[in-house]
Amino acid sequence: MKILLACLNFKSLTGSELYFYDLAIALRLLGHDVSILANMKDGALHVDAEKRHKIKPYDLSLAPPPNSKFDVILASHRPIIESLIKQKMYGDTPIISINHSEVIPLEFPVIDDATNRICHYIAIRDSIKTFLCQKYFIEDSDVSVIYNPINTDRLLSRKPRPLKRKTVLFPATIDYLRIKTIEHLIAKSEEEDFDVVFVGNKNIDYTPTGKNVTYYPATWHIQGYYSRATHTASILMGRTVIEGWFYGLPSYIYDIDKQGAIKGMELVEPPSREELFKKYNYKNVAHQILDLVKTQLAKKHLAI
Repeated sequence: MKILLACLNFKSLTGSELYFYDLAIALRLLGHDVSILANMKDGALHVDAEKRHKIKPYDLSLAPPPNSKFDVILASHRPIIESLIKQKMYGDTPIISINHSEVIPLEFPVIDDATNRICHYIAIRDSIKTFLCQKYFIEDSDVSVIYNPINTDRLLSRKPRPLKRKTVLFPATIDYLRIKTIEHLIAKSEEEDFDVVFVGNKNIDYTPTGKNVTYYPATWHIQGYYSRATHTASILMGRTVIEGWFYGLPSYIYDIDKQGAIKGMELVEPPSREELFKKYNYKNVAHQILDLVKTQLAKKHLAI
């Protein structure tokens, strides 16, 4: 199958970019022709994807792949999906919308009543499906929950190192959505006397500090930090939580609103190893998406 992955950026180590990186690799391993269309300038992610995994990168700032025909487009982010539809890119190739957040407007769904090119929506967690159905009135049958693909081969390349002192790892971009969570976690670390490690690039002029706090920029080798932690922390249930679970780490999951205000927090223990691999292993996720694609293409063909 010839598949185009389309997203806003494919150059750094954010959650959505790593989502498409891991999904692209899994689809290639399963024998499919995979291209990625995104902004790639000043990044290295696409270089690795092309050289090591034979994934074809196309930079939006230059030109999309010309005269290409794809069987399906798996796309995220409103500006990208809107451009695909309004500019009639790749004719009437069906689009499956992948939605990564219920609090970031960039991730909200595009409703395509005019062309009906969007044939289905994927939510990466249950709360996003609820958001799509309740706030945008998308039919329940038009939304599937398929979780984040995690490249467990790469992630589990480091063995855990037992620690005597509680250490909470928070790998994430430092931005407006996370400031209140970061401050709460720092205060909690001082009150309860444990260490907290922040790993991620800064989108705002703020550096986490405190007597029990260390900060490092984003790294490709995040597994080294998981191997030296006892817990993780995250806003909502994203990639950080899942990757930590593979290392057996409980996670402090913060529920936040669109401005980053904290609505609640709970400590969640990892599910069983069997459940983790079934839901989140990148090849298993790719199989689920491929099954969905085949079903949607069959429906579209019958409709025509």
